[in-house]
Amino acid sequence: MKFETEMTQKINVEFSDPKKAEAFFIESDWKETFYTFTDLSDVVDHLAFAVRNSMRGETYDSKSGERYINIEGFPTFSYKDGKLIADESDEHCGIISIYGDNEAEPSCTHETS
Repeated sequence: MKFETEMTQKINVEFSDPKKAEAFFIESDWKETFYTFTDLSDVVDHLAFAVRNSMRGETYDSKSGERYINIEGFPTFSYKDGKLIADESDEHCGIISIYGDNEAEPSCTHETS
């Protein structure tokens, strides 16, 4: 007997200033160095995927007691109040907050053979 399980994980991404984020990530020359996105939903997909894959690669700063994640081309995300927040990015793209389920959970299991 063989089974297949689908896993789901909800990750939320909030931009404090969506217009500023769009101008920076989509319209500026940032894309020439890093990634080409067509809209903010592309940015969100990239961030959610990167955060999911970076959870085990987070860094802990013993001096400050902070945990953080680096995603290429984006500001450093620090854990604050259960969220990953890139607040030093405010000048260029607004504050970016990422939060949601910490782990993927089974959502559907069915027999395949």
